[in-house]
Amino acid sequence: IDLASTALKALESSDGLVAVQGLRISCSLLCAQVSVSQLWSSGAVDRYLFALENSLRWDVVRYACDALCQGLLLEMTEESESKQCSFAARLMPQLPRLL
Repeated sequence: IDLASTALKALESSDGLVAVQGLRISCSLLCAQVSVSQLWSSGAVDRYLFALENSLRWDVVRYACDALCQGLLLEMTEESESKQCSFAARLMPQLPRLL
């Protein structure tokens, strides 16, 4: 079973509890630095932002923020090693609509 793919598919669900579980798995995998490339993709960032913008469930918002924060943390670590900022570059243009 590919947990990253399963987590991202769960984020497409209209069921809030399923989305919460998908975000929890995503956060756990990001923290463990497992399947980072898949969970760091543009599509994944778009799903986190969609959940953040459209959910009325506190858990969904919290875990979406956790996933985005963990991605930024990993990006800062990676940036210091390789001078790339792909995650932050994808996220920054999206911030005005969140504010």
